Formats: sequence, structure tokens, C-alpha cells
Amino acid sequence: MRPFLFACAIGLGMTPAVATLAVADHADLYGGVSIGMAAADIPKDDYKDFRCVSPKGKTLAALADWKSCDAGHDGLRVLHAETNEPGEEDTLVAGHPVDLTLGFGGDGRLMRITIDTKHKGPMYIRKKGFLLGMQAKARYGEDGWNCQELPLGADEEPLGATSLKEHCVKTAGNRRITIDRDLFRKTGSQAKDFTNESHIVIDWAGTK
Repeated sequence: MRPFLFACAIGLGMTPAVATLAVADHADLYGGVSIGMAAADIPKDDYKDFRCVSPKGKTLAALADWKSCDAGHDGLRVLHAETNEPGEEDTLVAGHPVDLTLGFGGDGRLMRITIDTKHKGPMYIRKKGFLLGMQAKARYGEDGWNCQELPLGADEEPLGATSLKEHCVKTAGNRRITIDRDLFRKTGSQAKDFTNESHIVIDWAGTK
């Protein structure tokens, strides 16, 4: 089975048999990358364009230079990465252009994967951003999610007749998965100015 990052099967037409596969049966990212693996084991040719979150914009020659990034308050050294997939200009998750960051612990273990749908791009892509979170929930199994529907803020209103602010958390094996989905616009804003996005975080929840 292909990993989440490029698994076409996780679209809206996926079958229940695929949706309920155990998390341990698949990797999280392109190239067989899974949360908890060592930086040295990540295929060097499958990713490119590395740059630190801190110091902001600091470029790295290779993933092996992850220690050049500053550690955050949680001790993780986080860097942006792009997939090096033949024929693709963007880093895609289930067809959605995304920003991808990888967070490494002091021992080089991949402790956090963060996937954010991009805020800019063609309208037909932006209108589907909130669906990625739903696809991720299916990918990691429909059961066991603790989800909250949050109210819109005082300066937020539905997009047409629709709005969504959802926060979901699930622990499955060595993964703790957090998914936030948003669909709304700022009160009084133009129709094209809206928030439609998914924010996915996969944390290592196992023992060292």
C-alpha cells in the first residue's frame, strides 16, 4: 500500500477495507518515511529544498544537516522539506499542495510530521483544503477519534451556508495524530477571501 503522502486510494471514493487498515500497515510519507525513524534512514533522493524553521530561511545542503537548525522550546529541530517526486512541481498530499515540515529530536529520530494545506493557489484547489483532514482521518482509521466542533469567532462567518472548525485527536500505536479543519471567512470579507484548510500533525508517541 502506498504511503499517505501519495496514496490516491484515500480520496472520497476509498473503500471501507482500505480505510480501516491498521496504522502499522503503512508509512506516513513518500519514500516509506514513518514517524519514529532515524533521519539517516530517510531516502536522501526522495526529498529536497531543505530549510530551517529557525533560523528562519536557513537553507541546508542535505537532510543530514538537520542539526544545523535551532532547537525549539520542545527540543525539536524543525525543517521544511519538499518531495522530489518525478513529474510533480509541488509537494502533494492526496492531490492537495501542502507545506511539509519534519521535526527531529536530539538523537535524530523523526518526532513530528506537520502537513498544512497551502493558503494560496487556484480557487478550485483552495476550495477543497478542508477535505484533506477528512481523508487523513480515513487513512488512519475512522474509529477512535476524539473530535470537537468549535464555534466560529466573533469576526468569523459561514462561507455561504457552510462553516467548519473541527479539532480531532487520535493515538494509534506509536502515533498521536492531530487534525484541524477550518472552513469560514472573516465577517464582511469578499467571497474569494476565505479560510479553507487542513492542519495535520503526526507525533511520535512511542518509547525511546
